[in-house]
This record gives sequence, structure tokens and C-alpha cells, in this order.
Amino acid sequence: MVAWEIAMNARKGRLTLDMPSNRWIAMVFTGLDLREVAVSRDIAWDAGQLPDDIHGDPGDRIMIATARMLKCPLLTSDRAILRHAAAGHLKAIDARV
Repeated sequence: MVAWEIAMNARKGRLTLDMPSNRWIAMVFTGLDLREVAVSRDIAWDAGQLPDDIHGDPGDRIMIATARMLKCPLLTSDRAILRHAAAGHLKAIDARV
């Protein structure tokens, strides 16, 4: 979902990268030793159970549910996600700072 979000935001001009998004994603995943996580039925269920006022974007809902399931922080600049995290529902790191 993160790769999809990056690709979509780069294509729409909301994110500026110094190389094509597919190369940037591959470089970041390799350089930071990140691991990919499949969207399990538990993650999908949790994303579907999130209240409507949290986020309307299915990708963001899946990323929220994934972070909750793995008990890891979600790096984001999305204000709605940061508000949800501030209320104690998940751990998040504000990417705006």
C-alpha cells in the first residue's frame, strides 16, 4: 500500500522525487532494509471496522490497520491519521517535522 500511495502521489504531483517512483521505492526498501507485509484477512477486517470519520481512503485505512496489527508506528504527514494516533488508537510518527 505504501508503494501504491507513493506512486499515486508522485503521479499526481503531490510528491516530488528526484527519480522515477519505481526506482525510488526500490532504493528506499533496499536501503532501509524494509520488509513487505501482505494484507491479511485480519488486517483487511480491521481496516473495514475503522470508524468512517478516521479516513475515507482505503489505502490509508489498510496502512492504519497494518500498523495496528504489527504494533509498529506509521510514518505519515496525513492529519487525519495523526489525529487518530493522538487519540491513542495507533502509534504514528509525524513526517511533517
